[in-house]
Amino acid sequence: MEKQYWLISGASQGIGAAVVEELSKNAANVVIGFGRNAQKIQDLSMRLKNSPAQLDLFQADIVQDLDKIAEKIAKLPYLSVLINNAAAFLHKPFLETSPKDWQELFATNVFASVALIQKSLAQLGKNPKKAQVLNITSMGGFQGSVKFAGLSAYSASKACLANITECLAAEYSTSNIAFNSLALGAVQTEMLSQAFPDYKAPINPTEIAEFIVQFAEKNGQLFNGKILPVSSSTP
Repeated sequence: MEKQYWLISGASQGIGAAVVEELSKNAANVVIGFGRNAQKIQDLSMRLKNSPAQLDLFQADIVQDLDKIAEKIAKLPYLSVLINNAAAFLHKPFLETSPKDWQELFATNVFASVALIQKSLAQLGKNPKKAQVLNITSMGGFQGSVKFAGLSAYSASKACLANITECLAAEYSTSNIAFNSLALGAVQTEMLSQAFPDYKAPINPTEIAEFIVQFAEKNGQLFNGKILPVSSSTP
């Protein structure tokens, strides 16, 4: 049974935790996941301790602890899929956003995500088959989609990551690594509930996690440089 090595950022809650849980069902998977919330990472580890997959879940901040994460990556024989899921969120009127707000959002959603890709490239390149980078972006950063007040900084950061996806696909077109972005619509996560307490999203983290894993396992190698909207509404 050929092992598949997965790296998931933002794995302590929401979509990231749901992706880890979905991957934990398959004994062929080796799952390395990290998130900022130590208690939630520990709770997830305990909940999945008897799963058939091999799990390495640990506390790390994608901005502050990149060296710690890189050490984990370097110990792998290769990397099959990187799911860039960690994200910061901000719901604030544009005139109230400060330079610090923008800097903090881009630090996580763009700069740290880019750095994680850089740290992962060597192990992705060692994959005997086609490796994948899946950047989890947002319909808020998808050109032509409906935009919402108060999400300018967040949406801009996700649009930036989507554009980087296209650029990397071009730059590494002769490699064995595919770069794609899944632009998600609203998912009922804790982060969404805190920002929009009266809103009920049409999809939950488990449902979107099943889609993400299925895409990576069955379809991801057929795409490269694509920004794929994943939303139940149009536009």
